[in-house]
Amino acid sequence: GEKQYPIWTISLIDDSGKGDMWAAFQKWQNALNDHNQNTVNAAVLNNQTDSYKSTWTVNHLNLNGDETTPLKKITMFGCWPKAINPINFNMNRPNTINVFDVVMVYDYINIQNVT
Repeated sequence: GEKQYPIWTISLIDDSGKGDMWAAFQKWQNALNDHNQNTVNAAVLNNQTDSYKSTWTVNHLNLNGDETTPLKKITMFGCWPKAINPINFNMNRPNTINVFDVVMVYDYINIQNVT
């Protein structure tokens, strides 16, 4: 049978105060299907998957955060954002960092350094 990979929900901290990361994910998702016009970017329509999919690598670090020898290295091929949650602004919580969730999907995964 065909393998099915689960979605991967990540929480992003956008500490620049400008919403730059949220805007970048929105731009990426709008290339797939623009919310206002319900249109798809021409490159996606012409099946140029490299124009909207990306390869991501996640390193599982040890307790000390040693980046030179990760415990595991996870590479996800064909990543793209399925859903982007809004940034919640709340005046009752001053001095908080902008946090939002993104639901990522991917074509396949490779895990290294697994025993």
